[in-house]
Amino acid sequence: MKQDLCGACLAQVRADHEIKLLTRGVGNKITCAKCGRRRYGGTYEVTKREDKR
Repeated sequence: MKQDLCGACLAQVRADHEIKLLTRGVGNKITCAKCGRRRYGGTYEVTKREDKR
């Protein structure tokens, strides 16, 4: 699913999910889908991480 994430929340989500950058730019202000704050960030495609066992 597509989500707008700030840098801090992106680091937390990256531990459990695969992340693909869709849009990012200089001065790109977004409202973060995880924390709800208006911060600098980007739009990412977030999918559940597959176990390779």
